[in-house]
This record gives sequence, structure tokens and C-alpha cells, in this order.
Amino acid sequence: MNVQLVAVLLLAGISTVYGIKCYVCTSATTSGCGDNFSLSPSSSKYIMNNCTTCQKGFVESLITRTCSPARISTGCVEVLGVGTCSCSTDLCNSSGGVFVKPVLLVAALVSVILLNLLRV
Repeated sequence: MNVQLVAVLLLAGISTVYGIKCYVCTSATTSGCGDNFSLSPSSSKYIMNNCTTCQKGFVESLITRTCSPARISTGCVEVLGVGTCSCSTDLCNSSGGVFVKPVLLVAALVSVILLNLLRV
């Protein structure tokens, strides 16, 4: 019985061994890796397998797309012009991501509050 239980647990764990695919490149050395992303899924030279999380990072105009073996929560963060987006599906780091600047967020919230106050 114990052997069967171990076999089932091992088989269940196999699916977690195979990870997702991520683009791996930098705009400093690869045209098509920047904000105007144009690499194709058939560009296997720029794809890494068995990743847990894909990431896209930027500092000013430099864009980097990477594969992470660590499980990182998905979403985007930007602080002082340095940002990163993390995602967990195949080739998801090809997109631009949504970076919300704090000033724009505050302006949007103030606008919503003012609109609601003016309706009354």
C-alpha cells in the first residue's frame, strides 16, 4: 500500500517539474526585445523552458525579459522609473504590462471622488 501511495504522489508531482516557457532577452543586445516586442514564438533562441515565473523588467529604456525558477506573485510594480512585471503562463512576458504611476492613480481616484460628489 505504501509503495502505491508513493507512486501516486511521485506521478502527481511530475506535472510541477515541467514549467512554463519564457522569453529571455534584453533590448541592449536583441532588436525586437524592447517595448515594441517583435520576437516570434518560433525564435527558440530567445525562449527558455521549465520556468516557474516569467518576468519583464525595465530601467529607463532598457528592457529585460527573464525566466525565474522561483514562484513570484503575478502583477507589475514600478518605483522611481524601475519596474518589473511577473506572470505565470507560456510566453506571457512578451506583453508590455501595465505600469501605473502613483501620480496617475491619485489623479484617477480624485476624479472619481469629485464626479461622485458633483452628482449629488
